[in-house]
Amino acid sequence: MIKDADQCRWHPFKGRNYCFGGKCHSLDKQCSQLWGDRRTVAADATCYDRNVYNTSKCFNCDYDAISSAVIPCSLTNRFCGKLLCALSNPNVLYKYVYERTTMSCVCAFFKLIKGSSHLSYAKDGMKCGSNKVCYERDCIEKDSYVRILQHCAVISQGSTVHVPSASFVAHLLLKLFALFFQRMLT
Repeated sequence: MIKDADQCRWHPFKGRNYCFGGKCHSLDKQCSQLWGDRRTVAADATCYDRNVYNTSKCFNCDYDAISSAVIPCSLTNRFCGKLLCALSNPNVLYKYVYERTTMSCVCAFFKLIKGSSHLSYAKDGMKCGSNKVCYERDCIEKDSYVRILQHCAVISQGSTVHVPSASFVAHLLLKLFALFFQRMLT
């Protein structure tokens, strides 16, 4: 049986990511889901360094669309900020691309309030270092995250109210947006 915080044991995630809630988390998988293309993967580490040194809508640990405030990542948290991908399909309608001779980064941008959870940022539970995972855009010790999950499970037992997460709603909006423009072009 797979336990929370176990390393993923199957290809392509073997030894590189952790399992939480019976699922293997990876930046590659999140990029693929966000852009709707299995061939789309996470950008390389050089792109993620931009989350620290370049603050824009595309490179950050948080962005508030209301105030236009951009919060950069610390070097430790750079993999927990904006999700940066390497697209396999160059014909995506709306994207922000940062290209240099050695790297190409693509990000998605949603106009949401600061601190909201959505698909254009690394998901909680994503590996961000040796024995470390992302939690609310911070890179924390994996054991601390497991304790947080256990605490949340205890609090939520017996609850019958289920509200869709912000990331689920954002994912649906992105799909509807893509479908709308696809129909407009045909």
